[in-house]
Amino acid sequence: MHIPDIAEVVGRYELDAIAVALYESVAKRSPVSTCELREQGELSSVTEEDLDRAVERLLGLRLLARVADAPTRYAALPPDLSQALLLGGAERQITQALMQVNQVRRELMDLSSVYSDALFDRMQDQRVEPISDLQQVRDLITELCETCQTEVLTSQPGGARPNDQLEESFERTELMLSRGVRMRTLYQHTAQFSAETLSYVQWVTGLGAEVRTLADGFPRLIIIDRKIALIDAPEDLRGALLVRSPGVVEFMTRCFNWAWIAANPFPDSYQRERVRVISDEIKEAIIRFLVLGEDDRVIARRLGMSLRSVQRHIAEIMAQLGATNRLHAGYLLGRDARPDWPN
Repeated sequence: MHIPDIAEVVGRYELDAIAVALYESVAKRSPVSTCELREQGELSSVTEEDLDRAVERLLGLRLLARVADAPTRYAALPPDLSQALLLGGAERQITQALMQVNQVRRELMDLSSVYSDALFDRMQDQRVEPISDLQQVRDLITELCETCQTEVLTSQPGGARPNDQLEESFERTELMLSRGVRMRTLYQHTAQFSAETLSYVQWVTGLGAEVRTLADGFPRLIIIDRKIALIDAPEDLRGALLVRSPGVVEFMTRCFNWAWIAANPFPDSYQRERVRVISDEIKEAIIRFLVLGEDDRVIARRLGMSLRSVQRHIAEIMAQLGATNRLHAGYLLGRDARPDWPN
């Protein structure tokens, strides 16, 4: 059976009370004909037309089979066998399609390092300076904040920030804001559940900064006066790239502003309704990653969550869908995909 045929079967052969009652009667007396059932007093209140329709539905769902040497008599088949007969072909097609998708994904991912290397080399010629030493990166951030004149944009993905990073930023942030510099920061939704991060946000917003959150993290960056930017280095996760190219910095600023518009203000206190909305938005993001075929660890890293939290959300999503496994969930999500979900 082809995958599109499943919806046709469900719509055409949907079980009703009469079909269920007929299946039960045949299962008790299999093999048996409908005439024999009527003679035995069963289904006497059901019209011939309804009974014929019920037989057609059960035959279509492979729950009944005609007896070879007596075509007017029927035998009941176990539902497990019916599932295999009805859905086995579609499941094999889905599995094969997923294998092909994963093969294409692996082939494309093999080119990622090639592209990254080429991009890095090209950026070197566009006023991009790599900084591999972590202490140098910290010193540079302090220097940039001291010289900032009008605006600083920052993105801090990965959920709650470590305490040492928060404490390190106190003095330079206060001095910068006291000079009238506008500061906007993006966090992920999961940062709202950290008491330390919440206290920091309450403090910094009290000084005039603006803080918002997104479900999926915006890449880590700092943009100073829309002239210079600091981003994570692709080849060294503990290092950074200092970007001075005006066109590249302008593009980063536009991307940040688009994300800023879509983000939500960081709440200054615990709000039950807001927590529910955040949970729903996180589930939406997880669904998008599931449709893309990402594994649990990748999803956890992208959303700044623990692996266990991601797996709990996935279990809840599967329960809501009525899915029996990840493959089944992927099929259901693909079938009912919203326009803003990836294909």
